[in-house]
Amino acid sequence: FFFKQKTAYEIVDCDWSSDVCSSDLEAMIEQYELAEEMLVGKTWFFSDRFSCADAYFYWTFRRGAAFGADLSGFKNCTAHRQRMEQRHSVQTLMAHEEKVKAEFANGMR
Repeated sequence: FFFKQKTAYEIVDCDWSSDVCSSDLEAMIEQYELAEEMLVGKTWFFSDRFSCADAYFYWTFRRGAAFGADLSGFKNCTAHRQRMEQRHSVQTLMAHEEKVKAEFANGMR
């Protein structure tokens, strides 16, 4: 799941139906397939210990959903995401993100 990340500008301007972006989406799905296998029978990527790999993957998997990727076949990855969202630190971050998004939306009016 360590693949080239696009910048925010590249993501916003990307037409996901184009050949270039479609290949990026395919590469992302391939990485999710690897992660799916790595998570078989595990709570976290490195056994029962949470690590930065779990935090990073959570972000990438969440971005995949935001980009409209079909993630329904990734049961282990989805369970990992759900475990992450049970963590107090992630709940705090998500609340902060919603606050910032709301403030940004209000400032754009």
